[in-house]
Amino acid sequence: MNVLFEYSPHPRLLQQLAKGSLDQIQNLTRSVRLWALLRWLYSGKGYISLGESFTYTDWRKAFFTETHKDEKQEDILKHQDPNCACIKTTKQWLLDCGVTLDEWQYSLQKEIQILNADIEKLLEERLFAQVRKSLQSDFDLLVSRNCLQRVNNIAGRKKYYRRLENLPFSHNSDNLTTGANLTSKAQAYVAGALGMFSFLDPSYPLLAEQISEYIDEDNHRVFLYVDYVVPESSPQQDAVDEVQSELQKIWDSGEITPVLLTYHSAHQNQIKECIVYPVCIYFMERAKYLCAYGSTPKDEINWYKYRLDRIISQRLESLNWQDPRVPQLLR
Repeated sequence: MNVLFEYSPHPRLLQQLAKGSLDQIQNLTRSVRLWALLRWLYSGKGYISLGESFTYTDWRKAFFTETHKDEKQEDILKHQDPNCACIKTTKQWLLDCGVTLDEWQYSLQKEIQILNADIEKLLEERLFAQVRKSLQSDFDLLVSRNCLQRVNNIAGRKKYYRRLENLPFSHNSDNLTTGANLTSKAQAYVAGALGMFSFLDPSYPLLAEQISEYIDEDNHRVFLYVDYVVPESSPQQDAVDEVQSELQKIWDSGEITPVLLTYHSAHQNQIKECIVYPVCIYFMERAKYLCAYGSTPKDEINWYKYRLDRIISQRLESLNWQDPRVPQLLR
């Protein structure tokens, strides 16, 4: 069964397709063109017109009329064949796909700062009145967005493409929301902030990517310098991240039990095995610490701060509450 792309051009979906912020009109125009291109490629007409693998030339012949020329911009703008796709404006593409213009404009202005005059100009623009080089790069961008696949096992210099069986859009892409209904620009700010704090939690960079694929580094005016004892991108940092990930899995399980860890105490200058109930992780004095209650390096049952980079266990061992190794005062 052929996959169909029937999503509306919601601003959040357009941002997934865009190469840059939608606040810039050229990025918005291109993302709408990519959306229209996907609507055609993954439609009944697209499947009938193109084989399983196809080139840009195959698509051009199926998409435009025979009199269409795509090498010079002046030839494209002079082309007056009413049946050619290069004549259709953005407004016509939207209406043909069942998009309500007022609702689309409202959703767009809710997400980005754009004037009514700029939207009107976009709506009257001939969406596919572009030279070959620009349209060819649209296909390559769709490949990078996991909306098309390059076929590499075909001989020759031509680029071949193939439609995918799964597209990277959820079924509710028409109503994409993020937490507090953030605008695209706000999402970029939040993603940038998560990136600055990535040393705190190895999951932050992944969250940043999920929130916004676009982070405008050139517009950053706030920076964070952190004096962290663990060198970045080092085996030591990998070990700390692994300990933190193990602890997070324990907390996420909902059944938090004591853990056995091996700890190198700088104060005692000894390596100790400690059985503790893990509570939280926090950053202070240039390092990350596990706050826990249980046996300490001082051979006491008490609260203690265990520096993560000094936990030298190969892995944390979760213990049953009835395990005889668990101190009585901890049960």
